Amino acid sequence: MALGEKKEQVERDIMSALVKFQKGSKDLLSTVSIRQLAEQDLEREEDLAFRKAVEDADLFIREGSYDHAFDRIHTAFSDYIKHILTEHDVHFETDKSVYALLTKLQGYYDSHIQPSEVGDRIKNILLSTGELMDTINELRNSIAAVHPDGQLIKKREAQLAMGMADSVVDYIEDIEKELS
Repeated sequence: MALGEKKEQVERDIMSALVKFQKGSKDLLSTVSIRQLAEQDLEREEDLAFRKAVEDADLFIREGSYDHAFDRIHTAFSDYIKHILTEHDVHFETDKSVYALLTKLQGYYDSHIQPSEVGDRIKNILLSTGELMDTINELRNSIAAVHPDGQLIKKREAQLAMGMADSVVDYIEDIEKELS
């Protein structure tokens, strides 16, 4: 496939990815797949930023740094929701919890999730995800002061938070595609 004018940029992107991979995985490269993206494959910028955070968190988990993995996901998830709210001109307090942010977002989506019985259940799922993220964050923050040297978040909690946030972002992206 001819890459034409994009060849040099593609080569730089590949080299950059390989250098990052080499630093993060101790040279355990198994497969490299290069393909040209179709227009429909291109994701929104904020979704790509969140996906990068998931990759970072996964690397932290493999390295046994579960607190860092959770921090990365928690921050990226919060930033992602804030971006979506901003995109839709929905006012929110910048220092609010994930639960509060998801409450605002669900309020915006309320009429777009039909039938209403489904919307009510989805609201519970979204808000429960926010509660989970906030509770793990509160646990980590409150115990960190008492045990500053300990690893507070275990692999299972980091993976739970990552999986739930990832699923909610997929769901939100699907709604966003429907709205556009």
